[in-house]
Amino acid sequence: MKKKMIFKAAMLVMLVILALVLEAAEFGVKAGYEGNEGYKVGVSVGFQLVKGLYFQPELLFSQRKYAYQAKDISWWEGYYYENEVTMHDKIDFIEVPLLFKYKVDIRGRIKPFVLAGGYMAFNLNKERDLYSITNEVLMDETFVPWGILFPNRYYEQSEAGLVFGTGLEYGCGKMKMTLEVRANLGLTGFQQVTELYYYGLEYYHIASWANDKIKSRSISVLVGFSF
Repeated sequence: MKKKMIFKAAMLVMLVILALVLEAAEFGVKAGYEGNEGYKVGVSVGFQLVKGLYFQPELLFSQRKYAYQAKDISWWEGYYYENEVTMHDKIDFIEVPLLFKYKVDIRGRIKPFVLAGGYMAFNLNKERDLYSITNEVLMDETFVPWGILFPNRYYEQSEAGLVFGTGLEYGCGKMKMTLEVRANLGLTGFQQVTELYYYGLEYYHIASWANDKIKSRSISVLVGFSF
């Protein structure tokens, strides 16, 4: 009986502490532009550690574009032409940034802030279907070459990196609007392009080398609301 009372008392204390933490927390939603015609949307929660300093975990959905070089080939009146064409893959992610945010304490409703931390990103896309991509491009009336060679692309299932940013916060109490610019700097290689080409719907093997894995780099501009 005594153990049950102690357990109930401990649970009550934990619930009270949780309620106080949630009461003091700042919840937010945000969305905006991800570099190279991508976008980002998600939620955040901020916990004040000391005056002006917050710990802010986030859960975001983002889409980024990754460039690669394809080869547009054609023959005309006995001459061979080959041009490099910049193409893009759209990759979807779930991102989990863990950030520290410092708000500069100045008078007025507008307060600048800086943030820094790390993130993990998880790739939601399966391996690229190069056959369907080839058909989509060849059927595009704005881009109809005699033939096109597509390199094989590989993307890791996850990546890790650093986040740095700055912005402005406007409002009073818990109701605030934010405008921020942040940079994502990947620390692990994510994209790899190999010299294995598709020509029409058949393989055209040029060489067996692959470039080094490319690390992600992106700039985001986000608008958010917290309450």
